[in-house]
Amino acid sequence: MLAGAVVPTSLDLSQATHRRDLGPSAEGLSSARFEGLTIDGVRYVIKRLSYDTDWVMRAVGDVGPPRVVRMHASGLFDRLPACIDTTLVAVAYDPESGQAELLMRDVSDAFLRDSDPFTAEQHAVVIDAMAQLHASTWGMADDLGLTPPANRWSALSPAFARREAERGPLSGVPAAIQPMWDRLAEVAPATHRLLIDLAENPTPLVSALASTPRALVHGDFKGGNLGLHPDGRIVLVDWAFPGIDAPCADLAWYLAVNCDRLPESKAAALERYRAALHSHGIDTGGWWDRQLPLCLLGAAVQMAWSKSDQPAELNWWATHAAEAGALLL
Repeated sequence: MLAGAVVPTSLDLSQATHRRDLGPSAEGLSSARFEGLTIDGVRYVIKRLSYDTDWVMRAVGDVGPPRVVRMHASGLFDRLPACIDTTLVAVAYDPESGQAELLMRDVSDAFLRDSDPFTAEQHAVVIDAMAQLHASTWGMADDLGLTPPANRWSALSPAFARREAERGPLSGVPAAIQPMWDRLAEVAPATHRLLIDLAENPTPLVSALASTPRALVHGDFKGGNLGLHPDGRIVLVDWAFPGIDAPCADLAWYLAVNCDRLPESKAAALERYRAALHSHGIDTGGWWDRQLPLCLLGAAVQMAWSKSDQPAELNWWATHAAEAGALLL
């Protein structure tokens, strides 16, 4: 399965006590299921997922051993900067059933809660940790088959919704995708035309970004995946679509998915991240003015359809998407 790596088909839970079904994720955005348990007095959480049962894996083409399993088995998580706690302890994968199990320390008290706005301190710590993740993996090659850039940009496209509909009745996020893209066409037809073409065929965006730097990206810096430890480390879980990609992809998604929680303007957050990269040894000259607008366009492809009833928010993304469109020519 993985060269030089041995992954068990199931976790050894013979010493586990206080087991309890936690159901799907609290946010209800993934169909993975969770179980709480205790081993030697320490609380853990198990996440169970498979391609057949988890729409997120299907959206990003995570076939075979999930990418998070490959990363853990290869030791890649051990190479991340000390400021990031993935909470991941052990993994298992059963090729016959296609089910993966992820054993994580239960750090529920550390997570950023619900939809509360980020404090300035929380925001600053997360942005700096994001920059450290990218700086420490700058130029890394992908030898694990992580998320291809095209899969990232097209994950929430109508084409994906159509594929899901062929599997059976839609619910949750997959059910909302086509109606909300249709709504975007009503309120912002020019923006819709630009974004829908890239959602259905992201090749121009991928090609335009190919000449810019790459690093390991998490892919989903949303509030529900983030936490803070008292010692200043961040919790960063749910590595559902990691990849070697344009680092600004993480930044743009963070701004798009957390738009209602930010303690400062998007422009200020962009400069904060750029300054953090500089502080961790990355020179942004020569590539920033190309990669950033393209990644803002990419985030609009990913998320603008969800902002159709937020005029000011949609306008910000529509303006930046239109400006970046010239870079595709």
